[in-house]
Amino acid sequence: MYGKLFASTFTGSMRGSGVHIFAVWAYALATKDQHGFVELNVDDLVDRLGNCVAADIQDALNFLTTPDPDSRSADEDGRRLVEEGPYLYRVVNAVDYQKIKKEDDRREYLTRKQRERRARLKKSTDTPPKPEPDVPSELFPDEVPDPSPNRKKDLATVVKFYLSTHPKRRVVNETGRQKVRTRLAEGFTVDDLENAIRGNAMDPWHVDKGKHGLEYVLRNPDMVNDFIGKYEQTRKPRSRSDDLPLLNAGAE
Repeated sequence: MYGKLFASTFTGSMRGSGVHIFAVWAYALATKDQHGFVELNVDDLVDRLGNCVAADIQDALNFLTTPDPDSRSADEDGRRLVEEGPYLYRVVNAVDYQKIKKEDDRREYLTRKQRERRARLKKSTDTPPKPEPDVPSELFPDEVPDPSPNRKKDLATVVKFYLSTHPKRRVVNETGRQKVRTRLAEGFTVDDLENAIRGNAMDPWHVDKGKHGLEYVLRNPDMVNDFIGKYEQTRKPRSRSDDLPLLNAGAE
């Protein structure tokens, strides 16, 4: 992976913050995934970056996850990183910055992708082509509508299961519904999404943080697979009714 490091990084509100902070920030930008998530472990970073101690790395993480009223970005109150799980962080605005490219490159990319889509459409008129995981969102937004009756039924099934699992949540907003549509369009089944909801609801860290929003659980394919894995690790023979409700979750 790679990340873009803009000159404004060194002239903005981070100016003079310290070498170890810039080192951790550059590492996060270079190793984040396409959705902006990166794993940052203090002991691991000490070995990777060198010439520092654990306290330096922790100080950098504290700085990067603290609100910055002087930041050029108001998102997440100016934070550069948001902790999303044990060792898991999200780079704020990562997806937006990744979209910034030279206009010529963007034009060439769009032309090539449209040509590939037309070629796939010729092969199959029954199933619309799905965007590859690395396609930028300016081409294929994370809102993939599918008007088919079966897809609508699947959407209703997942939403009903989610609300049954989290009875304190009375409704699912449109963002959450779009996430369900998108994940279904990508090939996840109803059972997959229900298992992801179970995995999130059972995970102690997410229970403690109250992070159970449907748009959060189904944010991207990697998170869905991660929550499915968490559920499968604790899976044992049980009836479906034993899973409902899993907990009375608080607000995210």
